[in-house]
Amino acid sequence: MLNIGICTRERPKMLEALLESLCVSIARAGVDVAIILVENGPPGGAKTVADGFADRLNIAFSNEERLGLVYARNAVVRQFLAGPHDWIALVDDDETVAPDWLATLLKARADFPDTDMFVGPTFRIYDASAPRILREMRQKRYRYGQKIFGSGTNNCFMHRRNFDDGEKLHLFDLAYNLSGGEDYDLFRRIKARGLVCRYIMAARTYEAVPDSRQSLKFQLSKWRHQSHCRGRVYIGLHGEIAGRLLVLFEMTRDIARIIVFSLAGSVVLVFSESRGLALLGLAMRSFAALSGRPLALWKRLGDSYASVQGH
Repeated sequence: MLNIGICTRERPKMLEALLESLCVSIARAGVDVAIILVENGPPGGAKTVADGFADRLNIAFSNEERLGLVYARNAVVRQFLAGPHDWIALVDDDETVAPDWLATLLKARADFPDTDMFVGPTFRIYDASAPRILREMRQKRYRYGQKIFGSGTNNCFMHRRNFDDGEKLHLFDLAYNLSGGEDYDLFRRIKARGLVCRYIMAARTYEAVPDSRQSLKFQLSKWRHQSHCRGRVYIGLHGEIAGRLLVLFEMTRDIARIIVFSLAGSVVLVFSESRGLALLGLAMRSFAALSGRPLALWKRLGDSYASVQGH
């Protein structure tokens, strides 16, 4: 038996779609699963949605009134650690999982018994009206079971030793409660402890991108904010001097990526519009990252996660 952890806030329709997909994935995997569902902030319909699945899913529902994603994530982790199971899969409430998602993660666990954490991709589904350059962007591909240092808590499968080494707990840092970046910070700390993370490309989740996120303006702002968060994580983990030097190093890498992807995309575009746009999209993403990293050198993180997008 294992756990699946979900944090949710004011997105009952998205939560319902996720739980429907989990019904299929859990049944196909043929294992017993206990879902830990934590609603953050004032009640927003999650309990009603969960009750609607009482005959199909084993859901332990609770409410974390203190606003912030870190409070909610840590509530999930604490409930998991208080229970008997060794593994928990984490997925976001604005996603759905593939029918073979859980079976794929369980197979990976059997294939790589030395591994502490597995992560998989999230494929974003845009409407036909969204900018084509966003629709053409593709997931970076990895070999089956390739070691990486981590990804995001929107699609991962983690052993309890990631959070509890027997001497102390390793939880999400409240410094990133409303800003984002809490999962990146945790994964950097997990890497520093020498734990093993592997990428499983076939363990797919999907995000149906809401209208409010389908513009280039939103996506560029999101990428810029992510690089700002990562820069602050560097400074938080490595100190003011070493952290700032890491930010500057990442900026030089961004510049190199912009040049390479722009040139490659311009050439490939002549022969394949789809592949060319995908490369130019990477150049655009690198440019947004480059514009966000300097903010980490002087600007504290804001509270962009205080508001909710989705339904």
